[in-house]
Amino acid sequence: ESDLLMSGGPSSDFSENNLANHAGFEALGPNDGGDESMAIAYMSRLAGPGLESNDPYVGYDNKATAPTTIPMQQFLVEADFYTTRNAMKKAITTVGALSTSLYYDFGGAFRSSDDTYYYSGSALVNHAVVIVGWNDNMPTAGGTGAWLCKNSWGTGFGDKGYFWLSYQDTEGGKYGASFVTTLPNAVSTVYTHAPHGEVGIVNSPLSCSVFQTTQAGSLKSVGFYTQQDGAGYDIRVYDHWTSSGPSGLLATVDGASAYQGYHVVNLPSLLSMSAGENFVIYLGIANGG
Repeated sequence: ESDLLMSGGPSSDFSENNLANHAGFEALGPNDGGDESMAIAYMSRLAGPGLESNDPYVGYDNKATAPTTIPMQQFLVEADFYTTRNAMKKAITTVGALSTSLYYDFGGAFRSSDDTYYYSGSALVNHAVVIVGWNDNMPTAGGTGAWLCKNSWGTGFGDKGYFWLSYQDTEGGKYGASFVTTLPNAVSTVYTHAPHGEVGIVNSPLSCSVFQTTQAGSLKSVGFYTQQDGAGYDIRVYDHWTSSGPSGLLATVDGASAYQGYHVVNLPSLLSMSAGENFVIYLGIANGG
């Protein structure tokens, strides 16, 4: 929603309920949490987002009745994770609000007199908020400087729902994630071997995936994950797989991703495919795939 506003698009209200119910991680119950990786998987496989009006938030577990298919409003083309303060500040002013996590300690880390939060322990993160701004001169219990965050607990919390997260917090605000989308008519089919996204990491610089088309169309782009800033990529599309490897080179594209995350890279030109045709995606990643 924030990215669309920053790019001059309309104000949107997407369905949190649909994301929670259909991210694909069925072991999680209501209020069991989630993270950016689950949202990336949900959005990158054409599962959403949909409009709030088509699947409104109810505050309880309604997986049995929640719509499994509602008109998709956006297609994810980039999800970047920023891990330095300067990169996060730049992203806020250019891309929009950033998702982040923290450990929320109900034992006194929040200071209601000035709506600041500072935690100095080592507990695992248990809460997600949105960074919408910063103040380098904001005094907190941990020191000077803080992120302005929007919470999800209503306007009765903090300053009408907002609070200041200390730069010195030991667990919170250590990264910020942005989501960049485009209209869903840009793509009609996604072929994937990983519908649940990045659930594990294989220490290999190369991968090769073989797919078979379910309908006639044009192959437009390739999506992949990187683990480090500045990771280089080498994408090659082949016509078929042989006993000795991929064969029949159709297209190549290479480059580097500025930030770690999920990226969709367009091929130099559309590749026409007929129904039932095989194609091979070769992906090489340098420095953090």
